[in-house]
This record gives sequence, C-alpha cells and structure tokens, in this order.
Amino acid sequence: MTYLRALRPLQWTKNLVVFGAPLAAGVLNDPSAWPPLVMTVLAFCMMASAGYLVNDVHDREEDGHHPTKQHRPIASGEIFVARAIAVAIALGGLAVALAAATGRTTVVGVVAVYGFTTLLYTLTFRAIVGADLIVVALGFVLRAYAGAFAANIDASFTFLLFILFGSVYVVAGKRLGEATELETLEISGRSTLARYSVPALRLVMRGALVASIAAYAIWSVTKSLGAGSDLFVLTPVMVTGALLRYHSLARVGRGSAPEKLFTSDHLLQLFGLVWLVIFALAVYR
Repeated sequence: MTYLRALRPLQWTKNLVVFGAPLAAGVLNDPSAWPPLVMTVLAFCMMASAGYLVNDVHDREEDGHHPTKQHRPIASGEIFVARAIAVAIALGGLAVALAAATGRTTVVGVVAVYGFTTLLYTLTFRAIVGADLIVVALGFVLRAYAGAFAANIDASFTFLLFILFGSVYVVAGKRLGEATELETLEISGRSTLARYSVPALRLVMRGALVASIAAYAIWSVTKSLGAGSDLFVLTPVMVTGALLRYHSLARVGRGSAPEKLFTSDHLLQLFGLVWLVIFALAVYR
C-alpha cells in the first residue's frame, strides 16, 4: 500500500486523454482499436508514476516541511531514496515495453518523449515561470497524440489546440490553488510559485478559457459539417459549463488538486456525463 500511494494512482485518470482523439474520430466501436489504446494508457500510467517517484525524491526535503506533503512515503522516510529510484527505472522500462506491445513505433517514441519531458520538468522547467505551465500542458497533448497513433488515425489540429489550451487552463487553476494554499497556511513552497501572482494566474486562466472554448467550438462545428450531425454543436454548451464550473472553484483556491475536483464535484461530473451522452449519440448512432 505504501508503494501504491507513492505511485499516485488517482493521477492516472489524466491518461484517459489518450482516448480523446479515437473517441472524436468514432473508432471506439471497432474492437481492434481497444488493445493498443489500453496498452498506451497503461504505458502512460507507468511512466507518469516513474515521474512522480523521481519528483518526490527531488522534493523530499521541501515536502518534509509541508503540512500534507510531509506524509508522502518518500518524504516521510517510508520508502528509501535508492529503492524509489530503482522502482522508477523499472516502471520507465515497463512503460516502454507496454508502448512497444501496441505494435506502433510512434507510440513508443511519444511515451519516451513524455518520460524525458517529465524528467526535465522536475529538474529544470518547473523552476521557470510560464515554462512549467506549458510543459505540463504539453504532456496532455502528447497523450492525445499517442492515442491517435495507437488507433492509427489523424488527430484534428483544432482538437489538439483544445487539449493544449484546456490543459494550460487547468494547470493555471492548479497553480492558483497552490499559491492560495501557501498564503493561507503561511508556509513556504517552490520558488516558482512565489514568483506567480494571483492576478497573473487569473489572467492566464481567462485567456486559456476563451481559447479553449473557441478551439472546441471551431472543432465541433467542423465535425458537425463533416459528419452531418447537428448534435455536435450542442456539445460546446457542456464543455463551456464544465470549464466555467472549474473556474468558479479555482478562483476560490480549490484548484490545487484538479483530479480530486473532477472525481468529487457532482456538477462537473454532470456536465461530463451529458457531454459524453450527446457526443456518443452524434458519433456512434
């Protein structure tokens, strides 16, 4: 159980983005598409967990002074550093093996790039204001690309733009929540957070919100014209509602753990469920 906590399985929900492009392309009703997609998701889960272990080893002293992060297995000393690094290397190798099992060399390349980018994020980019937002958002774009490669389809440019801007939006909300949390608890945090101002983060969120809605609206209209289904033009309503709901929560400092919001906030879940039903009817009926 200690090692499972260190792997942060709740964060694996982010890897469902892999299904985004195949879902949009309407190929999930093809049974042959599922094995490579599932393997790709598992590969990202393993590589992400390897990154979390490296991150926690890197931050163990800083986390030891945080009221909640001090209970993480590595910061608390439950898992020794050498063992954590060994497990991270093993998980990275397993991730590449799972990606190779898809039979798509491009998926192997994307998973490897994701792992390398995650490592650079921990060691370098996380300390650079602005770059940390972009690199994390890039991770979601890589997931979407990997899903397209695994399903052997072309990913829409506007759909990928929506993933990019939506990711920047969510990550900015996470930073806003973290910055608010540090101010409220009067504790020190990463130097990057100290250089972010709350007004600047809110400005980034507003810009990314508008860009996300615009990219999704353009994609949905284009998809509607191509597929001949008017149902697609209804989906931006659900997407806009979900984004605005997240905005209302992040503005009051509740965005520090987006994955917990998405798995606990009933309104966000309702928007997601209605979107999925309308989308499925538009694509698969």
